[in-house]
Amino acid sequence: MAYENVRVEQVEPGISRVTLSRPDKMNPFFRETAIELQAALSHLNADATVRVVILTGSGRTFAGGADLNALASARSLWDARAYLTLLYETFGVVERLAQPVIAAVNGLCFGAGVELVAACDFAIAAESARFAMPEVALGLPSVIQAALLPRYASIGRIREWLYTADEIDAHEAERWGLINRVVWDDALPEEALRTARKIAGRSALAVRLQKELINRRWLRADLETAMLDSVELGSLPFSTGEPQSLAQDLIAALKAHKRSAPPASSERPS
Repeated sequence: MAYENVRVEQVEPGISRVTLSRPDKMNPFFRETAIELQAALSHLNADATVRVVILTGSGRTFAGGADLNALASARSLWDARAYLTLLYETFGVVERLAQPVIAAVNGLCFGAGVELVAACDFAIAAESARFAMPEVALGLPSVIQAALLPRYASIGRIREWLYTADEIDAHEAERWGLINRVVWDDALPEEALRTARKIAGRSALAVRLQKELINRRWLRADLETAMLDSVELGSLPFSTGEPQSLAQDLIAALKAHKRSAPPASSERPS
């Protein structure tokens, strides 16, 4: 399927990259962008050969936030609610994707762009990345995935950030825990790919179940329910025989290592 606002490509077997591709407009969340992103990710979700998805932006902007024209032209609270609901549904598609999604933040990341990062499994940022939640400057509160931000950083930091609409750099975002690490701009694509390769090399079922546990159970249920859900989902892979086989391989490797290890000396050091 051809898209105008996003670009989808297979980087290598098992790894796909989705790029917001309206650099002329700073990659905002046009309605069409949100609809295309949902469609692209839904297609990848149904593809069992895709193990990991990398999400990034084209040009010098990761995602420039909400479409200002959509906000300015809202004729009623119902128009505004319809647009915000579309964003809510789009972030939900990202969060519920079966495969892990790595945000490769390549530049400016404002408002809905930060919420998009929060919907991804984790983020790696370029040195040039900048983050801001400017909604209060537009007379609006931050919403939707912003509800997850206090899980990344202290509530005091998030309150100040949302109340002031200040901009922070990539290193500050890393200190807060919003992103995992910062790399040089030129190294960002390869670093995201290197991490994706690690994930793609693990059991596809185990990774998908782990994401299901984290996003749908651990983050949204009480502790006891989360633990019980862990027992339920943790048992499922045994129906495939894969954990038994891998455990047997590990036992054999440990035995081989033990046989090849030099005998321990009985002499005490002088």
